[in-house]
Amino acid sequence: MIRTNLGRVVFFILIWALQVLLFRYMTLGWEGTVYAQVFIYPLFILSLPIRMRPEFVMLLGLILGLSIDFVYLSPGVHAGALVALAFFRRYLLNFIEPRNGYAVNDLPVLSDQGMGFIATYYALGLILHCFWYFVFDMFTFQSFIELWIKTIFSAGFSWFFLLIIQFLFFYRR
Repeated sequence: MIRTNLGRVVFFILIWALQVLLFRYMTLGWEGTVYAQVFIYPLFILSLPIRMRPEFVMLLGLILGLSIDFVYLSPGVHAGALVALAFFRRYLLNFIEPRNGYAVNDLPVLSDQGMGFIATYYALGLILHCFWYFVFDMFTFQSFIELWIKTIFSAGFSWFFLLIIQFLFFYRR
């Protein structure tokens, strides 16, 4: 689905629509504090071709983040977290690179890389994204324990949904 530019545009719109219309309302919390939110929009950045230029990935992250911020009425929180994820993406891909390296046209999706790679890649990517999201959202390190609780819970729930999406859209039998 995302091997062509048209497919990427359709995937961008689909991910944006799912996030703002459905997953926006999936939260977990108690006593007035939200401890977990589901973020599926990082999947767009995480699924871009491995060899794509980092500057272009960060630009796409900014565009997607600002479009989500517009709907959420949050001043740059999603955009900042997504640009941070886009920046660290190449280091993350280098860190978990397979022993044989990546093929020229590889995508970091289930059909190309396998379940072990995808589970690790998404877990680390979501932890990065959620950490920066909550740093920008809270705008302080004073509640460091709360920051990490929100990061781990949100990354865990989001990871579960991203794996389901991988099996639905990117798994070839």
